[in-house]
Amino acid sequence: MGSSRVEIQVLLPLSKAFGRIKSFLGEILWRKSKALPQGAYEHGLDLTMADDSNKKTKILMLADVPFWKLPGLSQYKRDGTYATWLQALIPKFGKIEGLEIHWVVFSKHVPKDLVHCEYNQTFYVLKRWKFLASMLTGFFVETRQIRKIYDEIKPDIIHAWGSEDAYGVVAARLKSKAIKVYTMQGCLSKLAEMGGSTIFKILAAYEKPSIRKYYYATAESKMSESCLLGINNNLKTSVIDYGVDDIFHSQGWQPDENPVMVFIGTIGELKGVKDIIRAFADPRLRGVRLKVIGKGALEEELKKKSSSNVEWLGKLDTSRVAEELSKSWGLVIPTYFDTGPSVIKEARVVGLPVITTNMAGASTYVKHGKSGFIIEPGNVDDLIRTIADLTSSLERCHSLGVFDWEQTRDDLRVNGAVKKFANLYRKIL
Repeated sequence: MGSSRVEIQVLLPLSKAFGRIKSFLGEILWRKSKALPQGAYEHGLDLTMADDSNKKTKILMLADVPFWKLPGLSQYKRDGTYATWLQALIPKFGKIEGLEIHWVVFSKHVPKDLVHCEYNQTFYVLKRWKFLASMLTGFFVETRQIRKIYDEIKPDIIHAWGSEDAYGVVAARLKSKAIKVYTMQGCLSKLAEMGGSTIFKILAAYEKPSIRKYYYATAESKMSESCLLGINNNLKTSVIDYGVDDIFHSQGWQPDENPVMVFIGTIGELKGVKDIIRAFADPRLRGVRLKVIGKGALEEELKKKSSSNVEWLGKLDTSRVAEELSKSWGLVIPTYFDTGPSVIKEARVVGLPVITTNMAGASTYVKHGKSGFIIEPGNVDDLIRTIADLTSSLERCHSLGVFDWEQTRDDLRVNGAVKKFANLYRKIL
């Protein structure tokens, strides 16, 4: 813990020093980029919309949108993690009356700035050159690009999603008449205390001063809300869970005859994957299979250490994840800290019992001993014991899975989440 504080103390002055040279480096990068996507004019898009636009609430969304999931943009598909919840929320946002929504996302995977209209919303995909250069110049280029779009759109609300990129930082510093809303997608400050790369810690250093500039914020869980208020106790917070993609709601649960558990997530230290691999090497779980879905820094190391009852599937798309959940007896994710994760909610919607820890924000959807088990992080003996209990028979597995299932499904409808966001916008205006 002390080491982390020292690193942050060292990094903050460095970040300030880089800020002093951002005018020089930033201008170089700016000349390589475009302030506003040229396609906005090339395709005849009217940023002021129709004559009745004054009757609508204009929202400028700044987020790491998985834009390649939009129809017509699949050629820009990228690897790695992304905000899967936005993929589910976006089509529903387009059905809310009275909102005019514009999304801004940065990407190094597009050849030039793009403007795309879909689901009654406009998406600005802005070409990014080098993320590291952007970060070390205080997101100078991104600030100017967003400023230009803001001036054209004149939104009523700016909604920034997360601190993992420029979005939360830029919105916080942007001088505007718009009301600003911040959504915490993960608490970088807390995660940085537990480890991470230098780049990650620099991003975390941006997080706290940015969040302190907001007045309104949303969180997906009580744990996430607690993190927000720990940084800025003057925030007006709303807990709004993102809900679960319709794919999972339509997926039936048909577990295999033989017991099989599944882990889904980043294969790293904080997800507790090492504990899972140790647990499945124990003789008590010899008759239980484990499927590991995801990619991460520890993948190759843990593959070498894993027993023969562990199968590594790599990263799968949403439909394949839903399919694998439907065949599994339960989800196991003994995380050391996570304001979500979404996969707990997805598993419960399909009908699976879940084994997780009290450091998962989404553990509120698991009732200990009734719809799964909640254990302490790092307790491998309890992990083995609960997996053995859950997989002792298919009847036992079913009894855990069906508990509170219908209510959980109702609570995690995406339509409900979008309506809550829309109500929040109306309330703060």
